[in-house]
Amino acid sequence: MQVEDLMKSWKIVVLALLLVSCSLACSSRNEAEPKDSQGYLDRGTSYLQKGNWDQAIADCNRAIDLDPKYAAAYNSRGFAYVLKGELDRGMVDYNRALELDPNYAFAYNNRGLAYAQKSDFDRAIADLSRALQINPKYAEAAKNRGIIYGYKGDLAKALADFNKALEIYPNYADAYHNRGLTYFKQGDVERAIADYNRTLELNPNYALAYKNRGVAYAGKDDLDRALADDNRALEMNSNDAGIYYNRGLVYAKKGDFTQALADFNRSLELNPKYAEAHYKKAEILDKTGREKEALEVYQTFLKYAPPQAKEYIQQAQERIRALEK
Repeated sequence: MQVEDLMKSWKIVVLALLLVSCSLACSSRNEAEPKDSQGYLDRGTSYLQKGNWDQAIADCNRAIDLDPKYAAAYNSRGFAYVLKGELDRGMVDYNRALELDPNYAFAYNNRGLAYAQKSDFDRAIADLSRALQINPKYAEAAKNRGIIYGYKGDLAKALADFNKALEIYPNYADAYHNRGLTYFKQGDVERAIADYNRTLELNPNYALAYKNRGVAYAGKDDLDRALADDNRALEMNSNDAGIYYNRGLVYAKKGDFTQALADFNRSLELNPKYAEAHYKKAEILDKTGREKEALEVYQTFLKYAPPQAKEYIQQAQERIRALEK
Protein backbone atom coordinates (compact mmCIF):
# COMPACT_ATOMS: atom_id res chain seq x y z
CA MET A 1 0.00 0.00 0.00
CA GLN A 2 1.14 3.53 -0.69
CA VAL A 3 0.86 5.65 2.44
CA GLU A 4 0.98 9.31 1.51
CA ASP A 5 4.12 11.02 2.74
CA LEU A 6 3.28 14.59 3.65
CA MET A 7 6.74 15.74 2.62
CA LYS A 8 5.45 15.27 -0.91
CA SER A 9 2.59 17.61 -0.18
CA TRP A 10 4.48 20.36 1.56
CA LYS A 11 3.19 23.01 -0.84
CA ILE A 12 -0.31 22.39 0.48
CA VAL A 13 1.00 22.68 4.03
CA VAL A 14 2.70 26.04 3.63
CA LEU A 15 -0.11 27.45 1.53
CA ALA A 16 -2.51 26.60 4.34
CA LEU A 17 -0.35 28.64 6.68
CA LEU A 18 -0.57 31.56 4.32
CA LEU A 19 -4.36 31.32 4.26
CA VAL A 20 -4.37 31.64 8.03
CA SER A 21 -1.86 34.48 8.11
CA CYS A 22 -3.55 36.69 5.55
CA SER A 23 -5.67 39.33 7.24
CA LEU A 24 -9.15 40.32 6.14
CA ALA A 25 -7.53 43.39 4.65
CA CYS A 26 -6.15 41.21 1.85
CA SER A 27 -9.58 40.54 0.37
CA SER A 28 -10.85 44.05 0.94
CA ARG A 29 -7.88 45.82 -0.63
CA ASN A 30 -6.89 43.58 -3.52
CA GLU A 31 -9.30 45.01 -6.09
CA ALA A 32 -8.12 48.64 -6.00
CA GLU A 33 -4.61 49.67 -7.03
CA PRO A 34 -2.52 49.70 -3.83
CA LYS A 35 -1.20 52.97 -2.51
CA ASP A 36 1.63 51.76 -0.29
CA SER A 37 3.92 48.81 0.40
CA GLN A 38 1.42 47.19 2.77
CA GLY A 39 -1.28 47.39 0.13
CA TYR A 40 0.95 45.70 -2.48
CA LEU A 41 1.87 42.96 -0.01
CA ASP A 42 -1.79 42.39 0.85
CA ARG A 43 -2.70 42.09 -2.81
CA GLY A 44 0.32 39.87 -3.47
CA THR A 45 -0.77 37.61 -0.62
CA SER A 46 -4.22 37.41 -2.17
CA TYR A 47 -2.65 36.36 -5.47
CA LEU A 48 -0.68 33.69 -3.60
CA GLN A 49 -3.92 32.32 -2.17
CA LYS A 50 -5.26 32.06 -5.71
CA GLY A 51 -2.14 30.30 -7.00
CA ASN A 52 -1.08 33.21 -9.19
CA TRP A 53 2.64 33.18 -8.40
CA ASP A 54 3.81 35.65 -11.06
CA GLN A 55 1.40 38.39 -10.04
CA ALA A 56 2.22 37.75 -6.39
CA ILE A 57 5.92 38.21 -7.16
CA ALA A 58 5.19 41.39 -9.10
CA ASP A 59 3.30 42.90 -6.17
CA CYS A 60 6.02 41.87 -3.73
CA ASN A 61 8.57 43.51 -6.02
CA ARG A 62 6.56 46.72 -5.88
CA ALA A 63 6.29 46.52 -2.09
CA ILE A 64 10.06 46.10 -1.85
CA ASP A 65 10.65 49.00 -4.25
CA LEU A 66 8.61 51.20 -1.92
CA ASP A 67 10.19 49.80 1.26
CA PRO A 68 13.52 47.98 0.67
CA LYS A 69 13.61 46.85 4.32
CA TYR A 70 10.17 45.22 4.30
CA ALA A 71 10.95 41.74 5.66
CA ALA A 72 7.42 40.43 5.15
CA ALA A 73 7.56 41.27 1.44
CA TYR A 74 10.80 39.31 1.02
CA ASN A 75 9.27 36.39 2.89
CA SER A 76 6.16 36.37 0.71
CA ARG A 77 8.15 36.72 -2.49
CA GLY A 78 10.39 33.87 -1.40
CA PHE A 79 7.30 31.81 -0.72
CA ALA A 80 5.99 32.53 -4.23
CA TYR A 81 9.32 31.62 -5.81
CA VAL A 82 9.41 28.31 -3.94
CA LEU A 83 5.87 27.43 -4.97
CA LYS A 84 6.79 28.33 -8.53
CA GLY A 85 9.68 25.86 -8.36
CA GLU A 86 12.47 28.43 -8.10
CA LEU A 87 13.80 27.14 -4.80
CA ASP A 88 17.14 28.94 -4.81
CA ARG A 89 15.56 32.33 -5.44
CA GLY A 90 13.13 31.64 -2.65
CA MET A 91 15.99 30.84 -0.27
CA VAL A 92 17.70 34.14 -1.12
CA ASP A 93 14.54 36.01 -0.17
CA TYR A 94 14.06 34.07 3.08
CA ASN A 95 17.66 34.84 4.01
CA ARG A 96 17.09 38.53 3.33
CA ALA A 97 13.88 38.55 5.37
CA LEU A 98 15.78 37.05 8.31
CA GLU A 99 18.63 39.54 7.94
CA LEU A 100 16.08 42.31 8.26
CA ASP A 101 14.13 40.63 11.08
CA PRO A 102 16.11 37.94 12.95
CA ASN A 103 13.03 37.10 15.05
CA TYR A 104 10.72 36.44 12.11
CA ALA A 105 9.30 33.03 13.08
CA PHE A 106 7.23 32.65 9.92
CA ALA A 107 10.30 33.13 7.72
CA TYR A 108 12.20 30.50 9.72
CA ASN A 109 9.28 28.13 9.19
CA ASN A 110 9.22 28.77 5.45
CA ARG A 111 12.99 28.50 5.07
CA GLY A 112 12.89 25.27 7.05
CA LEU A 113 10.37 23.84 4.62
CA ALA A 114 12.54 24.97 1.71
CA TYR A 115 15.56 23.23 3.25
CA ALA A 116 13.42 20.11 3.58
CA GLN A 117 12.53 20.36 -0.09
CA LYS A 118 16.29 20.37 -0.79
CA SER A 119 16.64 17.27 1.47
CA ASP A 120 18.74 19.29 3.93
CA PHE A 121 16.79 17.96 6.89
CA ASP A 122 19.17 19.01 9.65
CA ARG A 123 19.00 22.65 8.59
CA ALA A 124 15.25 22.32 8.18
CA ILE A 125 14.91 21.09 11.76
CA ALA A 126 17.21 23.85 13.00
CA ASP A 127 15.07 26.53 11.34
CA LEU A 128 11.81 25.07 12.60
CA SER A 129 13.28 24.78 16.09
CA ARG A 130 14.28 28.43 15.92
CA ALA A 131 10.75 29.34 14.87
CA LEU A 132 9.46 27.52 17.96
CA GLN A 133 12.00 29.25 20.20
CA ILE A 134 10.72 32.60 18.98
CA ASN A 135 7.09 31.55 19.21
CA PRO A 136 6.49 28.49 21.43
CA LYS A 137 2.79 28.53 20.43
CA TYR A 138 3.57 28.12 16.71
CA ALA A 139 1.56 24.95 16.05
CA GLU A 140 2.40 24.85 12.34
CA ALA A 141 6.15 24.86 13.01
CA ALA A 142 5.77 22.02 15.51
CA LYS A 143 3.72 20.03 13.00
CA ASN A 144 6.18 20.69 10.18
CA ARG A 145 9.15 19.67 12.33
CA GLY A 146 7.27 16.49 13.19
CA ILE A 147 6.85 15.72 9.50
CA ILE A 148 10.59 16.05 8.95
CA TYR A 149 11.44 13.91 11.97
CA GLY A 150 9.08 11.29 10.58
CA TYR A 151 10.75 11.49 7.20
CA LYS A 152 14.10 10.90 8.90
CA GLY A 153 12.66 7.90 10.72
CA ASP A 154 12.70 9.42 14.20
CA LEU A 155 9.10 8.51 14.96
CA ALA A 156 9.29 9.26 18.70
CA LYS A 157 10.29 12.88 18.06
CA ALA A 158 7.72 13.14 15.27
CA LEU A 159 4.99 11.96 17.61
CA ALA A 160 6.11 14.42 20.29
CA ASP A 161 5.89 17.31 17.84
CA PHE A 162 2.43 16.33 16.59
CA ASN A 163 1.27 16.08 20.20
CA LYS A 164 2.75 19.52 20.85
CA ALA A 165 0.94 20.96 17.84
CA LEU A 166 -2.33 19.49 19.08
CA GLU A 167 -1.79 20.86 22.57
CA ILE A 168 -1.46 24.32 21.04
CA TYR A 169 -4.30 23.88 18.55
CA PRO A 170 -6.63 20.96 19.48
CA ASN A 171 -8.63 21.16 16.24
CA TYR A 172 -5.63 20.94 13.90
CA ALA A 173 -6.72 18.44 11.26
CA ASP A 174 -3.32 18.25 9.57
CA ALA A 175 -1.60 17.41 12.87
CA TYR A 176 -4.08 14.60 13.52
CA HIS A 177 -3.48 13.26 10.03
CA ASN A 178 0.27 13.30 10.41
CA ARG A 179 0.07 11.73 13.84
CA GLY A 180 -2.08 9.03 12.28
CA LEU A 181 0.64 8.40 9.70
CA THR A 182 3.17 8.11 12.50
CA TYR A 183 1.06 5.66 14.49
CA PHE A 184 0.62 3.59 11.33
CA LYS A 185 4.38 3.50 10.76
CA GLN A 186 4.75 2.31 14.36
CA GLY A 187 2.29 -0.49 13.67
CA ASP A 188 -0.49 0.99 15.82
CA VAL A 189 -3.28 0.71 13.25
CA GLU A 190 -6.15 1.39 15.66
CA ARG A 191 -4.68 4.69 16.83
CA ALA A 192 -3.92 5.61 13.24
CA ILE A 193 -7.54 5.03 12.24
CA ALA A 194 -8.75 7.02 15.26
CA ASP A 195 -6.61 9.99 14.17
CA TYR A 196 -7.77 9.72 10.56
CA ASN A 197 -11.35 9.68 11.84
CA ARG A 198 -10.72 12.84 13.83
CA THR A 199 -9.07 14.45 10.81
CA LEU A 200 -12.17 13.80 8.74
CA GLU A 201 -14.47 15.07 11.46
CA LEU A 202 -12.58 18.36 11.36
CA ASN A 203 -12.18 18.42 7.57
CA PRO A 204 -14.54 16.10 5.63
CA ASN A 205 -12.78 17.03 2.37
CA TYR A 206 -9.32 15.84 3.42
CA ALA A 207 -8.59 13.44 0.55
CA LEU A 208 -5.27 12.20 1.96
CA ALA A 209 -6.98 11.12 5.16
CA TYR A 210 -9.39 8.95 3.18
CA LYS A 211 -6.47 7.55 1.21
CA ASN A 212 -4.42 6.69 4.27
CA ARG A 213 -7.35 5.40 6.30
CA GLY A 214 -8.07 3.11 3.36
CA VAL A 215 -4.53 1.76 3.67
CA ALA A 216 -5.05 1.17 7.39
CA TYR A 217 -8.35 -0.63 6.83
CA ALA A 218 -6.75 -2.79 4.14
CA GLY A 219 -4.00 -3.71 6.61
CA LYS A 220 -6.73 -5.02 8.91
CA ASP A 221 -8.35 -6.90 5.99
CA ASP A 222 -11.41 -4.68 6.37
CA LEU A 223 -11.61 -4.59 2.60
CA ASP A 224 -15.08 -3.10 2.15
CA ARG A 225 -14.18 -0.08 4.27
CA ALA A 226 -10.83 0.21 2.50
CA LEU A 227 -12.60 0.19 -0.85
CA ALA A 228 -15.09 2.82 0.31
CA ASP A 229 -12.26 5.11 1.43
CA ASP A 230 -10.34 4.63 -1.82
CA ASN A 231 -13.46 5.48 -3.80
CA ARG A 232 -14.06 8.59 -1.71
CA ALA A 233 -10.45 9.68 -2.11
CA LEU A 234 -10.70 9.25 -5.89
CA GLU A 235 -13.85 11.37 -5.99
CA MET A 236 -11.74 14.17 -4.55
CA ASN A 237 -8.54 13.48 -6.49
CA SER A 238 -8.95 11.36 -9.61
CA ASN A 239 -5.34 11.92 -10.72
CA ASP A 240 -3.58 10.27 -7.78
CA ALA A 241 -1.76 7.19 -9.05
CA GLY A 242 -1.24 5.98 -5.49
CA ILE A 243 -4.95 5.74 -4.76
CA TYR A 244 -5.55 3.65 -7.87
CA TYR A 245 -2.66 1.44 -6.81
CA ASN A 246 -4.07 1.04 -3.32
CA ARG A 247 -7.53 0.22 -4.64
CA GLY A 248 -6.01 -2.27 -7.06
CA LEU A 249 -4.42 -4.07 -4.11
CA VAL A 250 -7.80 -4.21 -2.37
CA TYR A 251 -9.50 -5.63 -5.44
CA ALA A 252 -6.70 -8.19 -5.76
CA LYS A 253 -7.22 -9.25 -2.13
CA LYS A 254 -10.93 -9.64 -2.85
CA GLY A 255 -10.06 -11.85 -5.85
CA ASP A 256 -11.38 -9.38 -8.42
CA PHE A 257 -8.38 -9.47 -10.75
CA THR A 258 -10.15 -7.69 -13.60
CA GLN A 259 -10.79 -4.58 -11.49
CA ALA A 260 -7.35 -4.82 -9.90
CA LEU A 261 -5.69 -4.89 -13.30
CA ALA A 262 -7.76 -1.93 -14.45
CA ASP A 263 -6.62 0.08 -11.44
CA PHE A 264 -2.96 -0.83 -11.87
CA ASN A 265 -3.22 0.18 -15.53
CA ARG A 266 -4.78 3.52 -14.58
CA SER A 267 -2.09 4.06 -11.97
CA LEU A 268 0.57 3.48 -14.62
CA GLU A 269 -1.12 5.85 -17.05
CA LEU A 270 -0.75 8.54 -14.42
CA ASN A 271 2.78 7.49 -13.40
CA PRO A 272 4.51 5.23 -15.96
CA LYS A 273 7.53 4.80 -13.65
CA TYR A 274 5.50 3.50 -10.70
CA ALA A 275 7.57 0.40 -9.97
CA GLU A 276 5.24 -1.23 -7.43
CA ALA A 277 2.28 -0.91 -9.81
CA HIS A 278 4.31 -2.64 -12.53
CA TYR A 279 5.14 -5.45 -10.13
CA LYS A 280 1.58 -6.00 -8.96
CA LYS A 281 0.30 -5.84 -12.52
CA ALA A 282 2.84 -8.47 -13.51
CA GLU A 283 1.75 -10.68 -10.59
CA ILE A 284 -1.86 -10.63 -11.72
CA LEU A 285 -0.97 -11.32 -15.34
CA ASP A 286 1.18 -14.19 -14.10
CA LYS A 287 -1.60 -15.62 -11.92
CA THR A 288 -4.18 -15.41 -14.70
CA GLY A 289 -2.06 -17.24 -17.28
CA ARG A 290 -1.01 -14.25 -19.36
CA GLU A 291 2.62 -15.25 -19.09
CA LYS A 292 4.07 -13.40 -22.08
CA GLU A 293 2.58 -10.13 -20.88
CA ALA A 294 3.69 -10.89 -17.32
CA LEU A 295 7.27 -11.39 -18.49
CA GLU A 296 7.33 -8.00 -20.20
CA VAL A 297 5.89 -6.23 -17.17
CA TYR A 298 8.31 -7.92 -14.74
CA GLN A 299 11.13 -6.66 -16.96
CA THR A 300 9.65 -3.16 -16.93
CA PHE A 301 9.42 -3.33 -13.15
CA LEU A 302 13.17 -4.07 -12.91
CA LYS A 303 13.83 -1.00 -15.03
CA TYR A 304 12.18 1.27 -12.46
CA ALA A 305 12.59 -0.66 -9.22
CA PRO A 306 14.33 1.26 -6.42
CA PRO A 307 17.28 -0.55 -4.80
CA GLN A 308 15.43 -0.92 -1.49
CA ALA A 309 12.72 -3.07 -3.13
CA LYS A 310 14.98 -6.09 -2.71
CA GLU A 311 12.26 -8.67 -2.12
CA TYR A 312 10.24 -7.65 -5.17
CA ILE A 313 13.39 -7.49 -7.30
CA GLN A 314 14.40 -11.00 -6.27
CA GLN A 315 10.93 -12.38 -6.91
CA ALA A 316 10.70 -10.66 -10.28
CA GLN A 317 14.07 -12.05 -11.33
CA GLU A 318 12.99 -15.54 -10.32
CA ARG A 319 9.75 -15.30 -12.29
CA ILE A 320 11.57 -13.91 -15.33
CA ARG A 321 13.93 -16.90 -15.31
CA ALA A 322 10.99 -19.29 -15.00
CA LEU A 323 8.95 -17.61 -17.73
CA GLU A 324 11.87 -17.48 -20.15
CA LYS A 325 12.34 -21.27 -20.07
